[in-house]
Amino acid sequence: MIELLAIAIALLLLYFAYQAIISKTAFWFFHDVSNPFIINGEDIKSFNIRIATTLILFAGVFLIPTFCYMVHIMKESLYIMLMCSSITILIFITMIYWHHLYKTYNKDS
Repeated sequence: MIELLAIAIALLLLYFAYQAIISKTAFWFFHDVSNPFIINGEDIKSFNIRIATTLILFAGVFLIPTFCYMVHIMKESLYIMLMCSSITILIFITMIYWHHLYKTYNKDS
């Protein structure tokens, strides 16, 4: 059952990545909050591609272990341990990368 949740989350992340790639404006999750990032037209495409790449890598963290679990390469306990540890590590990497994006594309800089 947990593998279905992982697949659903991965598909949602891939959908967000697709939306970031086709978006004409800077991709931003929170529509009620003003986007603290770029306005420059030529930087929007590179910003959206960086966001999409991050989301695709995050989806891969869900899909690769799930595939290995579903074809019986790993046991359930190892699968859950791998998912929890990789998600925790990826959250910290994403926070560092988000800070890098903020410094790169901040409106004030």
